[in-house]
Amino acid sequence: MVECGGHGLPGMGGDVAPLLARASLFRFLSVAFQRPAPGLLGELATLTNLLPDAFRDAARRIAALADGDLEPDYHRVLGAGGVCRSCETDVLPAAGGKGQVLADIAGFYRAFHYDPSREQAESPDHMSAELGFLAWLAVKEAYALGRGADDEASVCHDAAAKFVTDHVGAWSGALAGSLAGGPSPFYRAAGELLQAAVGGRP
Repeated sequence: MVECGGHGLPGMGGDVAPLLARASLFRFLSVAFQRPAPGLLGELATLTNLLPDAFRDAARRIAALADGDLEPDYHRVLGAGGVCRSCETDVLPAAGGKGQVLADIAGFYRAFHYDPSREQAESPDHMSAELGFLAWLAVKEAYALGRGADDEASVCHDAAAKFVTDHVGAWSGALAGSLAGGPSPFYRAAGELLQAAVGGRP
């Protein structure tokens, strides 16, 4: 797990390269958890060279496992009738109800102009959408830092840390654990990388 006050996020600095590598890592994971499509699976191989060094070998193994038709595996593992729940509100008990959790997630997305529906038809609390948001925030942070807009970069950084704490990190361990016992080598490996990248409670 990349260290940053327990939030799985590296510290800020003037060099945007680590932020772009982090964005690539979350983008890779987002793609891995989306419903497979030829263009998306090809993107996995491209992204492997952009990831932080610590995650590159694991990502290359996952990209190699994506060679072939993964759609049956997706439906068997993560689809509507799959053995693993791929949406946060299907995994965690929500004290205020499912609507409150979705509203909180939507608030994050709206504040940073992130629209996962442009790319995927999944629910906003699907793991692929949440990971895509972390990738988006890392790119926005890098862009702000590169322009010398330290306050904007700090807002993105803090939002990412809070989103990991309140959402992704709160259930990534449960998803990774269920994938570990699943029937698909691809999704087992993706779950391991998710756990390494984000950590999270089991």
